[in-house]
Amino acid sequence: DGFLDASFGTGGFASTDAPTGAQVIDIDVNGKILLSGTNWINRYAADGTSVEVFVTPATFTNGSDVAQQKSGRVISSGYDSSVSQGSLVAWQSYGDSVDTSFGIVTQTSPTNDRYVTGVNAKIDSFVINNDDTFVIAYNDGNNVTLRQLNNDASQVVSGFGTAGTLVAIAGTAVSGKALLKKDENQKLVIAARTNTDEII
Repeated sequence: DGFLDASFGTGGFASTDAPTGAQVIDIDVNGKILLSGTNWINRYAADGTSVEVFVTPATFTNGSDVAQQKSGRVISSGYDSSVSQGSLVAWQSYGDSVDTSFGIVTQTSPTNDRYVTGVNAKIDSFVINNDDTFVIAYNDGNNVTLRQLNNDASQVVSGFGTAGTLVAIAGTAVSGKALLKKDENQKLVIAARTNTDEII
């Protein structure tokens, strides 16, 4: 009805003591509110009355997107400053350290508890498919690239694009965040800004 819901949180507001402002919000499979910013992720009760804090790796920054798989695993995208690459990290539940079964388990740098792209550009956004695989989007300044990963990010799905990777917007300077969503027909929709135009 356009009016503030005073039953949410305290008088319609839920607060956080996170060190930076929020960058992205999502609703998890249980109706709880996932809120993410640089190097932090919190999950609020649906009514805003309680908060759960996820433990994030020190080198993981730019929490650019957050969502939950059907399996319950919470995923966040961003950048790993220890290797200067785009990165995904995951948690099985709040309060835990990151899920060490997620990502390339033989990876030794940074560690075997995340997925890194091999590209010096943060992962801007991602979508989770119905089978819990997901597609990531990143902008390296010239191209917006999509990559599909299996459900635990241990490998690329080779049937997507060329060996799992698709350049969605190529050959032009791209600035800002590459936004990726799925429509009601499960088609990928991407939006990004070139130096002259918005592209969808």
